[in-house]
Amino acid sequence: MIKNRLTYLLTFSIFLGGLNVNAFKNGLLKDNPKSVLEKIKANYDDLSSLSLNFNYKLYKGFESDSITQEYTSEFCRIEDFSYRKIGNIELMSNSDYSVNVNHEERTIILSNPSKVELMDANIETSLRYCSDIKIVEQDEGLAISLIIGAKTDIPYSVIQLKVDKNFWIQEVVMLYSSQLNFSDDYFTKDMAYPKLVVSYGKLKKKYKDSDNLLSSERYLEITDDLIKPSAWLTGYKILDLRTQN
Repeated sequence: MIKNRLTYLLTFSIFLGGLNVNAFKNGLLKDNPKSVLEKIKANYDDLSSLSLNFNYKLYKGFESDSITQEYTSEFCRIEDFSYRKIGNIELMSNSDYSVNVNHEERTIILSNPSKVELMDANIETSLRYCSDIKIVEQDEGLAISLIIGAKTDIPYSVIQLKVDKNFWIQEVVMLYSSQLNFSDDYFTKDMAYPKLVVSYGKLKKKYKDSDNLLSSERYLEITDDLIKPSAWLTGYKILDLRTQN
C-alpha cells in the first residue's frame, strides 16, 4: 500500500500563473517569486540532454526520523526522448508513443505520447490551488514553500523545494494533507501523515544513451499488424491504449 503511494509520484511540473506570493526581497530574490520559479524550470528545459539520479525516503509523520521505505530512481532525456525508472516501473516516451513497463505486474502499457517529466510530484494541479508561496534566502541558496489551500482534493498541504544559488533543485519535500495507513497488518490501522523527501543527485548535462534506455526496441517489437514484448520482456502482457486521431 505504501509502495503504491510512492510509485504514484512520478511527475513534477511548475505552474507559473495566478499565484498569491510572499518573499523576502534581497540577494537572490531581486526577482519576484514567479521569476524564481521560471529560472528553476528553465535550467532543466534548456538542456537538450541530461541524466539525473534521485533518492526517495518516505517518513511516517512530518517530524519523524523513522524511514518506512527508501529507494533510488533515475531519469534521462535526449531531445523528445525521455526515460524514468522508479521502483519496479520504467517509463519511456518518444514522439510516437509512451511505454509503461511494470515489472511487478509483468505488464506493458502502450499509450499516446506523454512527456516523462523530470521532477518528482505532480503539482501542476496543486499550484492552481496554491494559496501562498514563501521564499527564504539561505547561505546555500533558497528555501521555497508552496502552501496548498484548504478545501481541495490535492493530496499535499505543503511542498518544499531547496535550490542552490544557481537555481538547481537539491531537494523536494512533500507533506501530505491526509493520513496513510502504515500498518502491515490488514486487520489493524497505524495512521500517520506521510512525508516524502526526494534528494537530487549529480546532474549530467550531456547524456549518451549507451544502454538504449530511450530505444523503443528495448521494450517492444512493433510491425504493421503485430505488437509483442522484446525478448527480455517475454511473457509480459501488453495493453494498447493508444487512440486514433
